[in-house]
Amino acid sequence: MVLGTFPSEKSLELEQYYGNPRNHFWRIISEITGFELVRLTYRERTEALLKVGIGLWDVISSCERAGSLDSAIVKPIFNVIDAGRFASLALVCFNGKKAASWGRKLVTSVRTLHLPSTSPANARISYRQKLDEWSQIKAYI
Repeated sequence: MVLGTFPSEKSLELEQYYGNPRNHFWRIISEITGFELVRLTYRERTEALLKVGIGLWDVISSCERAGSLDSAIVKPIFNVIDAGRFASLALVCFNGKKAASWGRKLVTSVRTLHLPSTSPANARISYRQKLDEWSQIKAYI
């Protein structure tokens, strides 16, 4: 399971996780899974991920935020992440620092991994560095 913080404005507009074409998520996960996800429709992308056991969700169900930055989130309402619902998961990956800091308080019975944000706002880490870190999940798919 990959948990982000909360969808960007573009993702909300498109009703798609990682909908901003500059976000590295779909390119990175394509390289990890060996599927050419970038060229597929959103539905085909998510179905392909589910076939290899990867689900997408967010730590926050709703919030107030001007823009798309996690640092602008106020009044977050967190998703209910309980042990029974996640008992069959081998790993929960947090996409970015904020998702990890909030999510680790919610996910307590499953192994977790904090990965660098795939957001275009996370420009201090190169695509190659992000891919190297994200490649740790290969052992679980």
